[in-house]
Amino acid sequence: MQTTFFIKNFSRLVIVLLVIQLSACTGALTKPLEEPKVFVRNFQITDVSLAGIEGVIGLDIDNPNDVNLNANGLTYQMSISDKEVLTGQKDESISIPSLGSKTIELPVRISYLALLEIIPQVMQKGSADYLVTGSIKTKLFQSIPFTKEGEFKVPLNPALNNLQ
Repeated sequence: MQTTFFIKNFSRLVIVLLVIQLSACTGALTKPLEEPKVFVRNFQITDVSLAGIEGVIGLDIDNPNDVNLNANGLTYQMSISDKEVLTGQKDESISIPSLGSKTIELPVRISYLALLEIIPQVMQKGSADYLVTGSIKTKLFQSIPFTKEGEFKVPLNPALNNLQ
């Protein structure tokens, strides 16, 4: 009789502990992840052809979350002076450590037509605003957006400025 009482109470205790554990896990899964911070590290030209310029853009991605950011890939866009110059996606597994960072290299292709639309404005101003946006596709079926905007200076050759 005491054995039956013990088994019933023990079973109830196990069920209560499982419910508490599962609700804690659910809370961790549904907690919204903070937007990663993105820094443009570099841009390297890898090929120039009649179709345009191909290169690799390096992004440093900082993960402000207290969990690893494991992703199936990411999508990205870049605009210069409010003109979209490239879009793309990288469909590879990416893991960014919790409260850490990782450099991601993204292949890019820029058409000459896109460049022709922005060159006059950039040359006149001597600089250009850029905007990099995208989203990281996590393995938990979430998409985490990221945004980085800034300005880069365009060195103007003084000898060319004197030509009429």
